[in-house]
Amino acid sequence: MYLTMMLQADRVIEVKAFRTFGLAEFYADVMLSKYFPYLSTLPDWQEGSYRNAFDCPHGFTVVIEPCDEPEQVDERFQCHKYGVNLV
Repeated sequence: MYLTMMLQADRVIEVKAFRTFGLAEFYADVMLSKYFPYLSTLPDWQEGSYRNAFDCPHGFTVVIEPCDEPEQVDERFQCHKYGVNLV
């Protein structure tokens, strides 16, 4: 699983999770094209067990971060936002 994030000043501005690297790479390119349409070249993202980062103008960074998929959640421990257990 991969997280594609846009950061500015160590804060996440936009984030999406993808099961495949190809989709994460495509979304990273879409974000760059959307926020920085004047960039002449897009980064060459590399698939692996490490973080890909691309520094953009004005302190923005686009990151593709590999991560583990969420584990199965035991439904007995699901609750409403007010702390009332679901039955």
